[in-house]
Amino acid sequence: ARGHVLRSQGDTETIAHLYEEFGDSFVDHLRGMFAIAIWDASRRRLVLARDRLGKKPLYWRVHEGRLSYGSELKSILCDPNLRRCVDRIGLARFLQYQYVPSPGTILEGIEKLPPASILVWENGTATVRRYWRPKFEIRAGRRPEEDREEALSLLREAVRLRLRSDVKLGLFLSGGMDSSTVLALMAEATAGPVATYSIGFDDPRLDERHYARAVAEHFGTEHHEEVVHLDVIPMLPELADHYDEPFGDSSAVPT
Repeated sequence: ARGHVLRSQGDTETIAHLYEEFGDSFVDHLRGMFAIAIWDASRRRLVLARDRLGKKPLYWRVHEGRLSYGSELKSILCDPNLRRCVDRIGLARFLQYQYVPSPGTILEGIEKLPPASILVWENGTATVRRYWRPKFEIRAGRRPEEDREEALSLLREAVRLRLRSDVKLGLFLSGGMDSSTVLALMAEATAGPVATYSIGFDDPRLDERHYARAVAEHFGTEHHEEVVHLDVIPMLPELADHYDEPFGDSSAVPT
């Protein structure tokens, strides 16, 4: 209705049209997870944006009037002029939190764009602003039943939106409360059986496949299981390559 003509079949093209229509406020109209770079050629202006909760990573660096950016730290490390020096504050934060929170990284001179932030690079200057903050307001006088219904409605909507896909979807099922709830809502919203996948371990103290199997049987899913044989030391180089920064979550190994 506003005169925009889409030339492709992908949803990514709509981002360019949103920027054309709303400028930097285009992020206010987006939902879900994203890391975005828009080059405004007519104004020689770069816009970087990260989703509200920071699910997608976005790294950047300014050196001698030049901005480098990428969704992985290793892409910026391709610069042969970059000195790889460990950031002592980033290291201290990793030891405290088991990851390096934004805007810092484990390396000096490289930053993560914080969640819900937009960066504009123009005339050799980078400007970062926050475009959204979560609200933690207390709603007085609400009954637990109202909160429950609203939570269920939001969960249903979130699952329904994520079922839009060009490829077949599956669910990573542990048999716990979170993944079982998502499975229930997926089964409610789809016609055929849901494909579910579970990871197990040789150690029965860690293996939860029987929980996942029970939930999968209840919902009649197309269930798949894999067993992880943990030999962590040989995996460390591969983990470092995938995660780029120190990451202290033991789930990184089976994932």
